[in-house]
Amino acid sequence: MGRGARPVKAKAEARSAVTRTSRKVDSPTGSQLKQRLAEALEQHAAISEILRVISNSPGDVKPMLNAVAERAAKLCSAADATILLAEEEKLRSAARFRDTPGALEVGEFIPLTRGSITGRAVIDRTVTHVEDLATASEEEFPVGRELQRRLGHHTALSVPLMRKGRAIGAIALWRMEARRFTDEQIALVKTFADQAVIAIENARLFNETKEALEQQKASGEVLATISSSIADTSPVFDKILQSCERLFAGTLVTIHILGEDGLTRIVAHQGPNREAFMASPPAPVTDQRATGICIQRRTVLHYPDTEDEAVPPGTREGGRLVGTRAAIFAPMLWEGRAIGVIAVCRVAAG
Repeated sequence: MGRGARPVKAKAEARSAVTRTSRKVDSPTGSQLKQRLAEALEQHAAISEILRVISNSPGDVKPMLNAVAERAAKLCSAADATILLAEEEKLRSAARFRDTPGALEVGEFIPLTRGSITGRAVIDRTVTHVEDLATASEEEFPVGRELQRRLGHHTALSVPLMRKGRAIGAIALWRMEARRFTDEQIALVKTFADQAVIAIENARLFNETKEALEQQKASGEVLATISSSIADTSPVFDKILQSCERLFAGTLVTIHILGEDGLTRIVAHQGPNREAFMASPPAPVTDQRATGICIQRRTVLHYPDTEDEAVPPGTREGGRLVGTRAAIFAPMLWEGRAIGVIAVCRVAAG
């Protein structure tokens, strides 16, 4: 029995030795601990810097998005980082860091479909990570494969920007080589995504409050002008035009009044070619011009791009003549009927 106990004891000692050895291997070395500490401090500094940028520009998200893209690219060893925001059926590049040849320029759009890594992250509301996009299915990622051929990158990561259960955009990172992002790097990008959403929401609320105050101020100024010039509409119209130009960045603002003869006349104009506009002959109320439709329907008409075929031909031609591409028309209503129109136009479409 004593002889039989020796193998058991030997096995126990061997297991103990293996356990001690495995513990020794798994334990981080001093240099590894220093590296982890340095990485944690660097990440903490990056997060603090982003928060500082947010606090310094509450109404403007561009500096914050640029800071997030830069920190994400550097800390995750990415060749490029781009932040895209969802706008209807498209994704717009809102910020990027590093100049990868062929990469999306700020302001450039791609379709919002599951055919791209970022589109899928937004639609599915989840992290999308592909180690080698060059070997991915063309049917599964047609847009992604097209971008891969254009950029030459391989590993792609997209983390959605989540707000109230829906994705409003994503942070996209890629590497030229096929090398997966680590779980720690993905977690860090998620933290950056959360900060980006907070900044975007703060900017929206800040600007909405600011706009509401500006609109109240403008309304107060118009009412004050009305009370001081009861018998003369010209000062009131001028104040309205000034307010529209300031509040809506209008390049051209015009007030049309409907006469008893059924024709509209321009009675006030702010912008270029004022003399020519004021000398314009009276115009009939027809569906060939937005002013006529606005009066007939008694509703606001908004044309983000006056070159669109849905825009009335007269308004489309008028935009070409004066060099404007976006326009909005609001009816002036009195006792349920339209007595005129205020038109605000901009040079750029949008």
